[in-house]
Amino acid sequence: FDCVHLGFTRKYGKVGQFLNTGSGGDTSEDLLNRFDLDAGFFKPHFVLLTIGGNDSRVMDVERFGANLRELHRRFEALDTKVIFQTYYAPDSTEENPHCAFYNFSDCVRQVARETGSYLIDNLRRWLPFRGHHYDLYQTLMLDEFHLNEGGNRVYGYDIARSIGCPLEEPDTSHWSEAIRVQQLMDERSL
Repeated sequence: FDCVHLGFTRKYGKVGQFLNTGSGGDTSEDLLNRFDLDAGFFKPHFVLLTIGGNDSRVMDVERFGANLRELHRRFEALDTKVIFQTYYAPDSTEENPHCAFYNFSDCVRQVARETGSYLIDNLRRWLPFRGHHYDLYQTLMLDEFHLNEGGNRVYGYDIARSIGCPLEEPDTSHWSEAIRVQQLMDERSL
């Protein structure tokens, strides 16, 4: 999130505040339940909506899609632009293939199309990267489903670029790994 804020500020100056009201473990229903307090109250100009990982474990995809549409409807009522996102690729195995997760990612894509919203399809970039650079991919993961600090740096760096606000650090040592991974993703993107 800090990468996106930094990239936006470098491009446009200090034009507002960025707030992260995300909460680990939340589902789309949790977002709906706290919408007025964590979104409606602030009336944001735009929102990055990244949800579905936890939903894929506790609800069916139809209910998830309905929740996404309702979130979009509520944001639209605030005149807030929604940027939907898919997640990075979890470390799927034969024992735990995360099939539901991928169906939920397809649902995010579908709702973004239906609503005419912008979509940052991170999963589309992370899947080929994981397949071709598995050892490097593993260094970015905390566990099979969550990114570590380096993985989050790659994720944020790539998101900032996706919204047209790339980070351009004079000292690239802090960002060198994120830049290298992003270049590898660029080579493998579909």
